[in-house]
Amino acid sequence: MPTRRAQLAGRWYPGSEGACRRDIEQLIEQDTPSQVGIAGVVPHAGWMFSGAVAVKVFQALAAATPKPELLLLFGTHQSPHDRPHLSRASAFETPLGPIEADEELAATLAEELGLPQDPADTARGGADNTVEVQLPLIKYFLPEVRLVVVSPPYSTEAIGLGQAAAAAAKKRGVAIAAVGSTDLTHYGPNYGFSPQGSGEKAVRWVKEENDARLIEQILKLDPEGVIGEAMRHHNACVPGAVAAALAAGRELGARQATLLDYRTSYDIHPNHSFVGYAGVVLH
Repeated sequence: MPTRRAQLAGRWYPGSEGACRRDIEQLIEQDTPSQVGIAGVVPHAGWMFSGAVAVKVFQALAAATPKPELLLLFGTHQSPHDRPHLSRASAFETPLGPIEADEELAATLAEELGLPQDPADTARGGADNTVEVQLPLIKYFLPEVRLVVVSPPYSTEAIGLGQAAAAAAKKRGVAIAAVGSTDLTHYGPNYGFSPQGSGEKAVRWVKEENDARLIEQILKLDPEGVIGEAMRHHNACVPGAVAAALAAGRELGARQATLLDYRTSYDIHPNHSFVGYAGVVLH
């Protein structure tokens, strides 16, 4: 299978190796992570908005002993009616060099779970920011890791998919990590969701109520709760990825979760429309 080409470099994150490294190193707020993990939840906006949040999660995964050799990355915006799919690319292009795919595991999952190929493997399929903005971060913190990218459904079926992917991965006999990619509440006129009007009142509601409810379900390691919350309150854009990552993390041995960071795009650029971002590590 061909390499999946980068389509967002130079826009959502820097397009050159040197600029990528500089940006990542500027986003790192401490050299030693306060928590080591085996799975996590990361946001997927442009690095200027959510990169610092995602960096903390990948730092925690990279601090594990032994360091992960295989990463299950769950992402892709799905509707409740979309089918899950899986990347069959042989590698993923980044400005820091390619990330090799675990093609054997991908083939196994495709066959066992009946997963079709991810349309984003080709340029015609369109850019997938849920996955692509993570790739240079993965390459920086886990330079030798092999990758499997799975797109779970927006339903509780994602739970079984995440568990099955982790169970199959464990047969590889290597250290494994799992990550789910989602942003939280998309608030304001740009997203057609403004139940609390605008201004500071709306920002407080998103931070203290709407996003807080979704984060609570993540910290409880409750994938069913995540799916239900997102369906009722529109506080996650890729809840299937979170549910799959929680199920995979539990299969890999995670028993608790820690919120490493939470921010919104309003903190960087105050606007009537804004998005929430959380970084969570499972351990």
